[in-house]
Amino acid sequence: MIAGLIPSYFVVSLTLVPLKMNMMAGSLGLKTLVGLSFLYFFTLPLYAQQNSIISGKVNDPDTKEPLEYVSVAAYAPSDSSMVSAGITDVNGDFTLELKKGTYFIRLRFIGYEEMVLEDVTVNQTSLSLGTISLNPGEEALSEVVVSADKLAIRHKIDRQVYGAEDFEASVGGTASDLIKNLPSISMNGEGEISVRGSAGFVILIDGKPVQADATSILNQLPANAIEDIEIITTPSARFDPEGKAGIINIVTKKGSTDGTYLLVNGLAGAPSLDTNGNERSPQRYGGDFTLSMRKNRWDISLGADYNRNDEAGFRDGQVQTFLGNTVTSLPSEGERSHKKENYSGRAVVAYTVNPRHSFNASVYGGSRLETRYADILYRQTRTVLGEEEPFDALNYFNMNARERKSRFLIGSLDYKAVFENESSLSISGLYEHTNLTGPTRNLNLNPLNYADTLDYLAMDELNPLEGVRVKLDYFLPLGESSSLSAGYQYRHLRHVGEFAFRQKVLGTGEFEELEAFGSDVDLFRTIHSLYGEYQYQSENLSLTAGLRVEDTDRRLDDYGEQRSYELELLNLFPSLSVNYNTEKGFTWKGSYSRRIERTTTSMMNPFLSRRHSEVLEVGDPNLLPELVDAVEVGLVKDFERHSFFANAYYRRVRDEINRVNTVYNDSILMRVYTNAGVSQVYGAELGADLEPTDRWKMYMGGTLYYFDLQGSSLGQQVQRNSWNYSFNVNTSLDLGSNWDLVFNLNYLSRIITVQGEDSRFFSPNTTVKKSLMDNRLSFALQWRNMGLGFLDSNRQRISGQGDGFFTSTHYIYERDVILLTATFRINQLNKKINFTESEFGDREF
Repeated sequence: MIAGLIPSYFVVSLTLVPLKMNMMAGSLGLKTLVGLSFLYFFTLPLYAQQNSIISGKVNDPDTKEPLEYVSVAAYAPSDSSMVSAGITDVNGDFTLELKKGTYFIRLRFIGYEEMVLEDVTVNQTSLSLGTISLNPGEEALSEVVVSADKLAIRHKIDRQVYGAEDFEASVGGTASDLIKNLPSISMNGEGEISVRGSAGFVILIDGKPVQADATSILNQLPANAIEDIEIITTPSARFDPEGKAGIINIVTKKGSTDGTYLLVNGLAGAPSLDTNGNERSPQRYGGDFTLSMRKNRWDISLGADYNRNDEAGFRDGQVQTFLGNTVTSLPSEGERSHKKENYSGRAVVAYTVNPRHSFNASVYGGSRLETRYADILYRQTRTVLGEEEPFDALNYFNMNARERKSRFLIGSLDYKAVFENESSLSISGLYEHTNLTGPTRNLNLNPLNYADTLDYLAMDELNPLEGVRVKLDYFLPLGESSSLSAGYQYRHLRHVGEFAFRQKVLGTGEFEELEAFGSDVDLFRTIHSLYGEYQYQSENLSLTAGLRVEDTDRRLDDYGEQRSYELELLNLFPSLSVNYNTEKGFTWKGSYSRRIERTTTSMMNPFLSRRHSEVLEVGDPNLLPELVDAVEVGLVKDFERHSFFANAYYRRVRDEINRVNTVYNDSILMRVYTNAGVSQVYGAELGADLEPTDRWKMYMGGTLYYFDLQGSSLGQQVQRNSWNYSFNVNTSLDLGSNWDLVFNLNYLSRIITVQGEDSRFFSPNTTVKKSLMDNRLSFALQWRNMGLGFLDSNRQRISGQGDGFFTSTHYIYERDVILLTATFRINQLNKKINFTESEFGDREF
């Protein structure tokens, strides 16, 4: 009887959770209760009998990765009738509920040999079948088979998976160093990562949604902690629809199945060889550890990391403005470097009540600091248009430091229940408190006497943030080959912004506040989501069709102007994915997905803020989110030790958001965020995973796309288009005696932007690795951003022009960075460690 009450009890209990959060995060309203009632009545008919529970896990025998969507069915031996069936979840786990007796169990999955377990006797309350490995079929149809020599890329039903161990040049770095090696992914000189030309993508950590700024997350997460990276370019309706370029799922390292697992990494950097004469000497060192302990029903994981990864840089720029008949020219040069430091601690406690009920609690806290220094000498002149000699000249030295600091604490609690018909209900709650600060100091000094201050401006920011997310997912198998999924999600964000802009009164120690350049704002955003999804899978065909509906309420209160800006949206997000496997081993695939790229608070700030000497920035409080339609078709083929894939894609973005410049005065540009129109991308990507010899492996991938933007910006028509491409090469050579040599090259072509262009950018890297103690201990010597004294690597020129201005800046960053990393582990890797990541704060960082 108690078991029969579980479905309704937990749904009713969950109704009380958001009501308690109501006092903290804002009113939930009728929509939340309607969504919760929907799930209550959907799960209420479930009831339990006093049957036995059979559980198990299914994986790939070579990669040890769990297999999702494997069909598992139990049959009565007397007449071969099916008495119970289910499908494995994302962790490869399954459960069946049976009466006591003897059965045979059949497991089926596309591209793998069918397995039948004979004479399975059920005579107790629960029975574990342990881990079951399905052998790949002769024609691996749904996934490129990973043999003893694991391929760098594996193609699953809805995603492409890349093994982190195949990109050794990223050892000791961050996820950014790893991910930039993948096809269709590129990184520019500012460290911004884009997928198929778009910076709008969402990060998942072990399949868990993270609504955060992707670049910030990837620059913090240690590459050593990553097992795989999964690229999902047209996600289904069960995923959050954020991210116009899709989803990147980071799969972390795995702990032991039973017992203790320890992974320790250390990093030390050699003194800089290419500092460009900067006064600051970059520092690079850090370490991290992951400890996992599992005993009986308890599973505890701990982790901590510290990373200092500075970057020396130099910039050489030119700005010209045209006002009336006066041309103002600001050539400049000087340091542009970054101090980057972060540390964090994580803890996860998982408890399995029984095979049908489990809990997972986690906490994550830490601090992240990034300071951008720009110490620039300006030689300003004013000249009458058409004349050669300036009528006015002024030299000044600008010292600018912009600091972004985040202190955060995040907690989450998850529960999963599996019912008698093998349906399941998952409930997840998350709360985050993050305090963002960002003082900016801007001093103009006499270059002949730095004690002589010409101007001193300061902007102080205080941005406390609170976020809440409650998520419910229900899964219902419909026999051996199909299933239904449905869910509801509530998200609420409150972001407070206090911005004070002050100017020093020269000759005194006092500052006066400049009211035109500061304000206090509050952002409130509430999102209610419902989705439904149908999955079908046969031997040669798999299909997923879904629909997600989201109701969004957004309000920005500007206390300086005593004005509120409100936006209400009701959006539908359909999705469709079809895969077909031919008898010759080709996999054809096609998909469609609608997505959204939401605005951040900084994009909507309705007041001017100072970023550095040349630029003021202002947002648009009425800025609309981007709506995206994405279509993709492709094929996959493997040839024993080789693999090949090709995709063609199309992406249309409505209300494209662009950051454009206009003239504020003769020496300052104003940066504005605006909806610039409609953009379209037509592209193709290719990738090949080759193994020419037993000791030589090579992976190559790239994309070519045509970008077209039509619309208007700042009252002017915009029409921009260009062909763009990027490619990555990664090759590794086994030198024998546990020595390995790895080389990779990342290349990004010239890119046309809404007002100008970015020059090409490339970075070559080499790593030598030595393994000891049966691979438990390893050392790697890395040579990043190879320059060799003549290669023009790790640098990029960004230029633009508009009504009344022209700008061109050459960003020159360090070459020939030398790093030494050490890795030590106890026990092997078998399971995911699901640490909580930031849901809200990272996106605003």
